[in-house]
Amino acid sequence: MREGFRRRDKATYFESGSGGRPQKVIFHNILDGATSEYYLDKPAYDPLSAFYAITKMPLEVGRSEYIDIFDNKKLWKTEVRVLRRERVRVLAGEFDTIVIKPILKSEGIFLKTGDIYIWVTDDDKKLPVLLKSKVRVGHFTVVLAEGDF
Repeated sequence: MREGFRRRDKATYFESGSGGRPQKVIFHNILDGATSEYYLDKPAYDPLSAFYAITKMPLEVGRSEYIDIFDNKKLWKTEVRVLRRERVRVLAGEFDTIVIKPILKSEGIFLKTGDIYIWVTDDDKKLPVLLKSKVRVGHFTVVLAEGDF
């Protein structure tokens, strides 16, 4: 990733900890070849797989869920606020949704800019149908265009 004059190229590998073993996380900086290993006592996710894990949680309006995210060599206890129910229309159709707002503290793309809002279907699948956020150079919106539901 490039942000201004900063350039980053990294890979993070997660090995599941089973049978009482801690979860092993390997962080590799591809630019300088440095590798670090971390051992976590509880399960953690990278930012993308954390989103999938959130869709498996019970999402009740007015409550928060918490998930551990390992990003940039740090473990972050991340709050996910469940804000409201809302009916939205996107390219793929009209959906009853639950609006969630992860409170991201990690040093990724969203940290310096603002809030991120995600609309997931209000059913067992909790499919993401809409995402809105600000980034350093403006804002973006992601919509579900099509799919087999």
